[in-house]
Amino acid sequence: MDQSISGAQLPQDILEGAGDIALFLFGSTKRRRKVYYLAEHNELPVFRLGPARLFARRSTLLRWINEQEHAGTHMGPGPVKVRVKGLRTEGSDRITCPTPFMVETALALAETRWRVDILFAAVTGVRASEQVALRWRHIDFDGGLVRIESRVDAYKDEDECKSAAGIRRVPLKPRLIEELRGWRRLTKYPAEDDMVFPGRWGGFRDHSAMTNRQWNPIRAILAERYPDEKVDTNWHALRHFAVSCWIATDVNWKKVQTWVGHADIAFTMNRYGHIFADGVDDTRVLESIRRIIG
Repeated sequence: MDQSISGAQLPQDILEGAGDIALFLFGSTKRRRKVYYLAEHNELPVFRLGPARLFARRSTLLRWINEQEHAGTHMGPGPVKVRVKGLRTEGSDRITCPTPFMVETALALAETRWRVDILFAAVTGVRASEQVALRWRHIDFDGGLVRIESRVDAYKDEDECKSAAGIRRVPLKPRLIEELRGWRRLTKYPAEDDMVFPGRWGGFRDHSAMTNRQWNPIRAILAERYPDEKVDTNWHALRHFAVSCWIATDVNWKKVQTWVGHADIAFTMNRYGHIFADGVDDTRVLESIRRIIG
């Protein structure tokens, strides 16, 4: 026990529950999921009284934070395993994405519920974290727009977009609008403040679980049917596919930058400038794109 804290002071030093700990560390009780995550991975000096309730001491947390700052380490005790992924300027900036024919196949394979998910990502180019955060009030059916205002992080906490450029409006094409109308008629959660793509009980969906159950089996089929296409088919590649469609249909770069949510047009051009750099001379490709976007 910290000898600098007397018995009389101890009650004021104790934080009870993940909400109090989150408020003390991060300034918001909404971050309690992050506290649970860090506690489960032994990256936070907390303790339990009983099977579930988390407790921490203010003095211990402050001392621990000070130690982390001086050591220059991560938010948690113990050794750190660092995986260097590399800078985008080291070659990862020249992305690839599924072809229009592959996306058409994926849409044909998907059940109605998941077809809307795939089509939405492939047409709007929103990030997975942004798509999970969408509510029906963000969809302007008459205006043909979706408002991107927030995102959901790995701890299922809703937060603002990463930058001001992330808050944006993206156009919806006729086919997608029709699919969304149909999905709203089918879903158990059609109210304005309900999630467009909800989890089982109406809350935030677990994106990783969805991709494992629904998208990865489709990816496996695509790999079998298109063995010569050496392109990315992970979920994020659908965002790249949307940008490729905008470029192929001659959307100007400023609009591409705005719709994709980049702060810098130079970054957008560097990231996607090689796609269809010489234009699209295959009418089949354009016809496939038009069938997808409507």
